[in-house]
Amino acid sequence: MKKNTNGWQYTDLSFKLSNPDHRLLLNRKFLLKIYDMDNEIVLTYLEENPKYPSTNLKGVPFEFDGNIIDLTYCNIQKKKSENYEIRIYLLHEGEEIELEKGILPLVDDGKFLRI
Repeated sequence: MKKNTNGWQYTDLSFKLSNPDHRLLLNRKFLLKIYDMDNEIVLTYLEENPKYPSTNLKGVPFEFDGNIIDLTYCNIQKKKSENYEIRIYLLHEGEEIELEKGILPLVDDGKFLRI
């Protein structure tokens, strides 16, 4: 995570997905979100811009090809909470399906957690 005076701006993530039948995950689309637990909102990827609502992305989509996933989640707006978590969803037929083990705490009581 990279910080500025208002908190962090970028979250660099490197992770893998696993399942007993690995083939079920291959070439599937997923969505990673950073969730503000105190205000119960998703941090917009990049930043909120009322002038350009189509750029207000709620998460970072990715496709799983069997390798480690490297993503950077950018949000330069001032953070107003003390608790955040990462949530990963499977994208299927227009729905976001939360993964069974797809929630990880990121910030707890204002302290970054090592995950």
